[in-house]
Amino acid sequence: MDSIRSMVDVMHKCLLLWEEGKKEELAELLTQTGFGDNPAFKQFCQAVAESLLNGNKEKQLLEGFLIGIDNYTNGKVKVAKAQTNLKQFGGR
Repeated sequence: MDSIRSMVDVMHKCLLLWEEGKKEELAELLTQTGFGDNPAFKQFCQAVAESLLNGNKEKQLLEGFLIGIDNYTNGKVKVAKAQTNLKQFGGR
């Protein structure tokens, strides 16, 4: 986390985690950095995505990340993980 110092760094790290399917780590990063509750972060990511050419890999990653960003910022990832764990151990 020491190398993450700016909104740009957080955005790039989020994209790497999103691409790797590491949803819990992504949610944790957004919480620890405070960008999960920062509307300017989402606006920044949207602006970057809009500035990139169609077909650009980073644009595709940003658009995918932005579709689910609310899931990472309001605890839905942790709830889904808890429900999955409960089902694995015979719960409802």
